[in-house]
Amino acid sequence: MPCDALWFGRAATPVFPLKINSDSPALTLLLGMLMGLLSISLDSMLSALPAIQQDYSASSGEVQMVLSAIMMGFVTGQIAAGPLADRFGRRTMLIAALLLYFVATIACALAETLTILCTARFVQGCAAVFGPVLVRAIVRDLHANEAAARLMGRVTLAFAVMPILMPLLGGVLMSLQGWRSIFWMQTVFALLLLAAVIARLPETAPPNRRSISLGAVLRSYTYLLGQKKYLAPTLLGLCSSMGVFAFVTNSALVIIPVLGLTPREYSLLFALVMIGYISGARVGTRHVMRQGIPRMLTLASVAAAIGGVLIAGLALAGIQTAAAFGIPMAIFMFSNGLLSPSTAAAALSPFPEIAGLASALQSIIHLVGGTVLGLALSFWFDASTIPLASAIGICGLAQLGLERYYSRQRAFAPTPA
Repeated sequence: MPCDALWFGRAATPVFPLKINSDSPALTLLLGMLMGLLSISLDSMLSALPAIQQDYSASSGEVQMVLSAIMMGFVTGQIAAGPLADRFGRRTMLIAALLLYFVATIACALAETLTILCTARFVQGCAAVFGPVLVRAIVRDLHANEAAARLMGRVTLAFAVMPILMPLLGGVLMSLQGWRSIFWMQTVFALLLLAAVIARLPETAPPNRRSISLGAVLRSYTYLLGQKKYLAPTLLGLCSSMGVFAFVTNSALVIIPVLGLTPREYSLLFALVMIGYISGARVGTRHVMRQGIPRMLTLASVAAAIGGVLIAGLALAGIQTAAAFGIPMAIFMFSNGLLSPSTAAAALSPFPEIAGLASALQSIIHLVGGTVLGLALSFWFDASTIPLASAIGICGLAQLGLERYYSRQRAFAPTPA
């Protein structure tokens, strides 16, 4: 009997048999758009911050709360998303979250004060995070191991255009209709997703539902953190996400002034880096069934180390150009696109009855790690690319070291579905 079945006191229930075509492009697109709730909520608003600051006559520190509030919502929502989805079901909680997101976004669009806007942004963040957390749980409900990684890879490809498209779309709306139009666009997006979930997404959660008492949730968290098959892929993902988070949160503040790029040139560099991510997800989707998750994790970790060492080495050598930063970072992002579907599948496959909670805990660990590194880099800035590049290099080497350590312990071996 599997160790998780012993922990919960009975044999683990098989994944609920579904009348659903997991290879359907429509399902893949829907799950990808649900993954994109975070991107549409955050990335589309970046260009609007100066206008919001002007409209509310706020200081730079005060307007930063528009971002801080939604980030706090992301963390808070992840704590609740997993246990609630394991208790009440994926479809039910997605519908509830999208309704809450819709209401909160309208409040953002109509906010008369910065305090109201930040409060609504916090609620919006709480709701938005249900999308990616429950998508990973749904993928685990449908498949395990390599099949789950392949589906997760396809979902990642459907989502990957969002971080490129949303800043551009937000900038266009901002220039044409002002910053409030961005929130109205988000309400339309939420309504379309809500209609699609209601019409096309059946319930996928196993029939035996988990308790949401505080004691039961804490025991589940403790249990997962003690399981090597959960911890190993989660820590690999942590190293990768910390490097990505460091780039996303600090690159504009470093690259534009240090390398002398214009905002447009920076956007093109960012798009190049994201092409690396999309390419990694594409390679993983095509080859994971044949090569297996352990092989994908090895290849991704080697790529992360290569990209990290290159970006740090060039910065330390005093070579501070767009190519010296962008090309190695594209390699690192290729690694992340290759890695993420497999780490999600590897971490969730052994725990079908608490897949929602396991998905949420993985997200919390990655977000907290990335936030801590991002804050540390904001204090470490020295008018060069060295701090940021060095942090990414350390993340890449740490990922490879952990992958080698856990591979010797067969921590990534497939779990019986």
